[in-house]
Amino acid sequence: MGFRLGAPPISGFELFRDGHPLAAEIEPLLGCVAADPVLRGVAPPGGPRPAIRRELRAGPDEDGEPAIERFRWCVQWRDPGPAGRFHARTLLYERKRGEPVTFDFPADPRLPAGAAPDSPLAAPGVAVLRYVPLRRITFRTGDVVGKMKRPSSLARAYARLAVAFAAARHADLAVPQPRGLDTAHGAFYQAAVGGRPVADVLAPGNADRLLRALGAVQREVHELPIEGLPARGPDALARSAADDAAWIAFAAPDHAEAVRRIARRIAAEAGEASAGAERCFCHGDPAIDQVLLDGDTLAVVDFDDAAAGDPYADLGALLASLPHDAPQLFASAALGTRAVAAFLDGYRARSGRPIDARRLATHRARAELGLLASRVRRGRAGASEVAATLGRLSSALERR
Repeated sequence: MGFRLGAPPISGFELFRDGHPLAAEIEPLLGCVAADPVLRGVAPPGGPRPAIRRELRAGPDEDGEPAIERFRWCVQWRDPGPAGRFHARTLLYERKRGEPVTFDFPADPRLPAGAAPDSPLAAPGVAVLRYVPLRRITFRTGDVVGKMKRPSSLARAYARLAVAFAAARHADLAVPQPRGLDTAHGAFYQAAVGGRPVADVLAPGNADRLLRALGAVQREVHELPIEGLPARGPDALARSAADDAAWIAFAAPDHAEAVRRIARRIAAEAGEASAGAERCFCHGDPAIDQVLLDGDTLAVVDFDDAAAGDPYADLGALLASLPHDAPQLFASAALGTRAVAAFLDGYRARSGRPIDARRLATHRARAELGLLASRVRRGRAGASEVAATLGRLSSALERR
């Protein structure tokens, strides 16, 4: 395939090396990364170490054999200083397109408006907030935040933001106001919301107070009217659990039977737990970096995946991500238990109802399985993390 070889190995995607069916394909791609100092993540002079965003997807080739469908390796950094310019370099290989290509931000084959001569990114004073290659560019200009997305998801995401804003109009909850859809440039706009992500300010000293407030805000989202939202039922959860289990089993075949057993148990229990359950306004991608703190005010952003569904799916997802997003609160088992309890106390106090522990455990296990699959796909999880996570999930399910 014309890959460059001979560069030293680098870390990432350890599960797919040393005899794995994808090893013969992934090693040359990692060689391409290793041969480029920028893609290796070498820190620029005077600057912080760059961030690396990776992704691997696989499927059967024309002969039915496992093969890489897409491999993406993106290195991102900023110039030194508070207003440092954003930079990114991406290596992309897609089987249907052949040879790997490298491109520098704002060039992106799925987001062509980013590098167009009349791109919104070229306007004076624009600051890039986040870049997910092939999927999304989030930027700010003045008091407006813009999102560039692929045509397949642009209008859908803007419509869900509009539903969320309308639903929250008579609530205490702060939600960004839609400011326009610009299909010509593949972008939509919303009012900027003040504050910092809760993920950036959480510390052991303020965790109880902030997590209780976060739990109350989570319930406030669930209390919003659901008119205009698509429905997400237990069947979708069961399908996604099966898909995640299949991916983990492919990456770590020694754990194939265990992970499939976990997925079957989750699917069965999710169906039972959600039967007749209330349908609420669900954020769809809840995490502490989606909530902004400004003084004592909390605002919720990023409603791209909002849907009407079981609120425990949101609760489980946030609790599954919390140890990764706020590891300082999980330095010990006691601290982690306290953090979870504070969040659930805030949710319970707002709802006025007890927490259904079994239903929460099922949805939390589902979210932890999905998070593990995502970390494997992004080259972050190794064999020890897979074994530990599946062992913990198996034990938790067996205890119930």
